[in-house]
Amino acid sequence: MFSASIVAIHGLDGHREKSWTTEDKTMWLKDVLPNDLPNARILTYGYDADTRSFSQTSTQTIFRHAEAFAEDLSRQRRTHPERPIIFLAHSLGGIILKRALAHCHIYGPESGHYLRDIITSTLGVLLFGTPHAGANGVELAEWMHRLLSVYMSTTNEILKHLNRDSSALEEIQAQYLPASQRIDTIFFYEEYPTPLFGGLNKMIVPRHLAIIAGESRAKTVVLHADHCEMVKFNDKHDINYRKVVDYLHELVENGPAKVRENWIRENSYRIPVKGELLPPQQIVLPKPLLPVSRNYVQRPELEAFLTKKLVPAFSAEQQARCVLHGLGGGGKTQVASSWIEGNRDKFNRVIVIDASSQQQIEADLERAIRSIGPQYDKSTWKDTLAYLSSQKGWLLFFDNADSPGLHLDNYLPSSTNGAILITTWNRDCINYAPDSHITVGTLTENEAINLLHKVADVVPPSNEASLAIALARLFSTLYHRGRLEETEQIGRDALALQTEILGERHPETITTMGNLALALHQLGQFEEAERMGRKVVALQAEIHGARHLETARAMGNLALTLQKCGKLEEAEKNGREVLALRVTLLGPRHPHTILAMGQLATTLCMRGQLEEAETMEREVLTLSTEIHGPRHPDTVMAMGNLAWTVHTIRGPSEEAEAMTRDALALSVELLGLRHPDTTRTMINLAKILFALNKLEEAVEMQIKVLALLTDTLGPEHPFTIDTMDELAFMVSELDRRRGI
Repeated sequence: MFSASIVAIHGLDGHREKSWTTEDKTMWLKDVLPNDLPNARILTYGYDADTRSFSQTSTQTIFRHAEAFAEDLSRQRRTHPERPIIFLAHSLGGIILKRALAHCHIYGPESGHYLRDIITSTLGVLLFGTPHAGANGVELAEWMHRLLSVYMSTTNEILKHLNRDSSALEEIQAQYLPASQRIDTIFFYEEYPTPLFGGLNKMIVPRHLAIIAGESRAKTVVLHADHCEMVKFNDKHDINYRKVVDYLHELVENGPAKVRENWIRENSYRIPVKGELLPPQQIVLPKPLLPVSRNYVQRPELEAFLTKKLVPAFSAEQQARCVLHGLGGGGKTQVASSWIEGNRDKFNRVIVIDASSQQQIEADLERAIRSIGPQYDKSTWKDTLAYLSSQKGWLLFFDNADSPGLHLDNYLPSSTNGAILITTWNRDCINYAPDSHITVGTLTENEAINLLHKVADVVPPSNEASLAIALARLFSTLYHRGRLEETEQIGRDALALQTEILGERHPETITTMGNLALALHQLGQFEEAERMGRKVVALQAEIHGARHLETARAMGNLALTLQKCGKLEEAEKNGREVLALRVTLLGPRHPHTILAMGQLATTLCMRGQLEEAETMEREVLTLSTEIHGPRHPDTVMAMGNLAWTVHTIRGPSEEAEAMTRDALALSVELLGLRHPDTTRTMINLAKILFALNKLEEAVEMQIKVLALLTDTLGPEHPFTIDTMDELAFMVSELDRRRGI
């Protein structure tokens, strides 16, 4: 039995399989995803989107494509119309999907129309590089120009809806918004430019076109790929695949409960009461079961005990009961929720009760009967108990019955036609099931190892190897989320274990060593970071050779640390070698090449080679603007670096101040106030303001920087201490100017 359907829709010039397939013939929807989501039904939808052939181009418009898609999907779902749906759509496929969902939404719930079933069951939408309507259509016209450059399209009906004079995208977006109010949306956008005909590289759908600003139920995620490759993954370890599958896991796990709520609400509209429809504000939904964490590991002994005591639950001799007890935080609720989800089909009705207080118990019991239908809208909690006594096949779940003064006797039906499950840390509750209680304690060793496997997403051949790799993956995840202080020791433990079990030359060991070196750098432990960085460079060169991209990456990271250690001559030498390698291996316009150029320019500026640094930084800014667009984080960083170099060369200037203010505003918008690049730009602006004799504003900015660094890095970090010293100097100078 599938718990959800995943439906994938390709983009322009796409194919229902080839669009999702890598050069090595890996079709991840078929070859990889089923292993991660075995309970999901995965479908791909194909339509004629060939933009290059006069003879084969479809004459259908986007609107007819969308309606055909909705009809086809509805036919596929006739036997399971309430199964949750998650949509994946790439580029133009996202526009067709939005139109299709809007089309399904035009049928009101009272209509009972079969297409209405699709919108009711839609749980989530993952949009990959799909453009959304702008304020005036100009940016959309530019998007179409870039998209057509990729596909060399001829004029046809699909693209007529997307030309610079068309309002189709704005119209579709306006229709889609009301249809998506209960749908979780993930906007994926491309990080790298796409190779176009003629040797150019362009961002096809940049971030600001790939998102809908202010969408409350949406998340925005970058994928490290270009527009065409962002939906192709080689294996389960692909970093982009991991991002996508994490969101799919979350949706699939929480989907059934959310969609059940949708259908309860929907049916309240569809079923008339005395010829009148129930207003939406009067619809009562049952209390949902707490979602099971995606990192939950099976507890076989506990779950087998529950099955034995509660299934079959309907003995004529005695009511089936079970009590899970143990200390808080032991996982009682998760065990119960997981077991209920796995055995829900054995019960006609599951009623969830928050048993933390008498008032809450009565409120949830009352809610349970009123959620059955409008005819029960005046019923009380006592009516629920009477109702259950006349029904069969129910499960009553009392969660968190912890209060010592709480007595459940009045709330437990006497009927043997159902079952009762209680979770509590109050041992007195054992008396409600003297022969059917079990302690939920700490994880067994195997359960703990399984948990680590799940968190790190590894299943190696042995427990020792699994522990090593799982720790490393956990460290990598925490590191990339910026949680440096808590990850340092995990990283050290992972590296020691991997070195012992896998060996120093194992790729996983080297990756952990490189990540730990970067973490130490950011924690201000530059000498140790340098030693570790040198070792990574030596290992990569020994394994891959001196002219390999992995070696170049390690050299680039080492160069950053050498800057901080004051070894600028060696940092410059490394930087030039990295830049030369990336130009040769990747080309001069690749994002990693441009990044290497920017890092080298920073080193040159620190060495006093200001003219070459400025020339290089202007080139970086020009290239980044052309390839990424003016609002990309790399472009913003290039703008800030150039502003600082201009300030260093020419002294205090309004030009440097204006450029730095622009860079700071964009950095805050795109990266957030706590991002290291934003903090660095704030530091530069404070120094420029101070040099321009705008002392009060400079001090105010420096105070903000100090607060941020103290919060993110801690008061003992070298960056924090340097900022504190700089602030003290600024304040003393301000006091001197004031004559204090």
